[in-house]
Amino acid sequence: MGIGKISDLFGDEFLSNSIHTEGDKNGLEILISEYEDNRYDFYFINLVDLDMLYGHREDPAGYYDGLKIIDNGLDKLISVLNDDDIIIITGDHGTDPTDGKTDHSREYVPFIIYKNNLKPKYIGEGDTFSDIAATISDIYEIENIFPGKSSANHLS
Repeated sequence: MGIGKISDLFGDEFLSNSIHTEGDKNGLEILISEYEDNRYDFYFINLVDLDMLYGHREDPAGYYDGLKIIDNGLDKLISVLNDDDIIIITGDHGTDPTDGKTDHSREYVPFIIYKNNLKPKYIGEGDTFSDIAATISDIYEIENIFPGKSSANHLS
C-alpha cells in the first residue's frame, strides 16, 4: 500500500491501494489506521513536510516541529506493532534548513531498521539505495534482483 505521494513517484502498478495525504501528521495517522485494519503486508509511506515545507524554505523552527510530529507518530506506530513487524526509515537526500541555501545538502541519508526487541547497533555505511531494496527482498523472501547488500541478517 502506498501512502502520501508514492503513486506519483513510482506509479501504482505494484500497489494494492494508494492514499494521498495532507501532511506528515495525516500520513502517519493513515498509516496507523491502515496497519490496525491489517489489510496489507507492506506499507510504503512518503513524508514530505521536512523537505518541502521546512528544509527548502530555510525554516529550522518548522523543521524541528516537523521532526516532533514524525517522532510522535513513530511512537504511536511502534506501540501497536507486532513482534515480527519491521519499520525501515530512509530519505532520498538531505535538506539543511540552516545552511543559507534551498538546494539539497550533502548529509548521509539514514537507513534505520526497527523491530521490537532488536538491540540497536551500527551496521556501517551502505554503498547504494539498492541496499534497502536487497534488504526488503530478503525480508519478504523474494528474488533479489538488486545489486545492493542486504542487511536482513541483522534482524535476528
